[in-house]
Amino acid sequence: MSGAKELLEIWINTRAKRTVDNLTLGELVTQMIRAVELRADDARAQLLDGTSIGGFAVGDVLRDPGQLLSRFQPGR
Repeated sequence: MSGAKELLEIWINTRAKRTVDNLTLGELVTQMIRAVELRADDARAQLLDGTSIGGFAVGDVLRDPGQLLSRFQPGR
C-alpha cells in the first residue's frame, strides 16, 4: 500500500488458497487491507506531525485548519 493508501499489490500464498475456503480467504484479505490502511494512516500522521512549516506542525494544520486561520484574524 502506498502512502496515499493505494493498494499496490496483494500476494496470497498458494498454500492459503488450498487450506482456506474462498469466503474465509476473502475475509482475511479484507482484514489485512484494513490493518495495512491503519498502519499507513499512523505512518502518515507521524510524518506530518514531525514536519513543521513556519512553526506549525503540518499534521495539526491538516486536522484543524480553522485553528491556524484563527491565529491570523485580527482581534483574536
